[in-house]
Amino acid sequence: MSYAENLWLYFILLFGIIIVPGMDMLFVVTSSLTGGRRAGMAATAGTMLGGAAHTLFALASVSVLLQVAPKLFVIMQIAGAVYMVWIGISLLRSTITLEASEGDQSQSPDDTLGLYLRQMGAIPLLNRKEELDHERLEGKVAIVLDVLFATSTIITALANGATEVIPTLDEAGARAEAQKHPPGSYILAGELYAETLPGFASPTPLALLEEKIAGRKLIYSTTNGTVALRQSSRADHVYAGALLNGEAVVNRVLDKHPGKTILIVCSGSMGMVNLEDLYGAGYFVDLLSRALDENSDFSDAALAARSLFRSEDAADCLLRARVGRMMVERNLTHEVYFAARMGVMDAVPVLAGGRLLA
Repeated sequence: MSYAENLWLYFILLFGIIIVPGMDMLFVVTSSLTGGRRAGMAATAGTMLGGAAHTLFALASVSVLLQVAPKLFVIMQIAGAVYMVWIGISLLRSTITLEASEGDQSQSPDDTLGLYLRQMGAIPLLNRKEELDHERLEGKVAIVLDVLFATSTIITALANGATEVIPTLDEAGARAEAQKHPPGSYILAGELYAETLPGFASPTPLALLEEKIAGRKLIYSTTNGTVALRQSSRADHVYAGALLNGEAVVNRVLDKHPGKTILIVCSGSMGMVNLEDLYGAGYFVDLLSRALDENSDFSDAALAARSLFRSEDAADCLLRARVGRMMVERNLTHEVYFAARMGVMDAVPVLAGGRLLA
């Protein structure tokens, strides 16, 4: 069979390589997030031109090699095959080592640090809560983010004396939960599609503080954040995180859960990715990489989020986001600035039995 008759196999392999995300995809996503559509298009064009140049050089080199020294081309094919086999064996050995170490509970501090460094390469990042449906959560630590505003409000409430926060899936769930508690012992707060629910307190952090939350429960329902928290409950441990308490959460997770896979969950908005949550995720990835190893092999999504975080100021990014712009239109810019502060609170909300406690 001639090479021409085998072209179909080449195109199948090429298609597989193209659809798998790699560093070029990371470059395009990062450029789009940090510089907007024009930067993303420029990155795409540059990637395509670079790929075309590489292809032309490879074609010219192989053509010359075939003409000058055909036997060397055969050696090059064999070397390439051996290299691919070596990559596969290395990946298999790496996976086996990691799984074995997860089950070992008798590790020295040095071994634990080594385990941290190995596992940080597997930190997954979910861009929106809908991806939880396809994620195995057992055995993992989930850090759930809804920067504007659910997790920021939860952190603020607990930091200011709320006894607990009960996240619910919707308005009906919140009202049903309220029936279980004596009047005056709780505050009912929430929104749906960014509109405060009828008879509920405002869901934003500063507005909620005006309700005298200290000593009372917060029964809370939001479109995305409280849903993401409830959907993450299958994880071994679930934390509510935001810019406000990033350092405290990271310190707690690394101290209490050595060897656990850390899953960063961005709530998103109705199936869409939210810029402010990606920025918050990048903050957590940055904290984790600085605490452990800057060169850890993070997932592409985690690296893209970290690049976004390092590229601009928190308040600027949040105000540029869709939800941030909506808050400005509603004269709630002060709420966005409040949520944009980093590492100013020590409250670490932990989900246990359907309740968040600090």
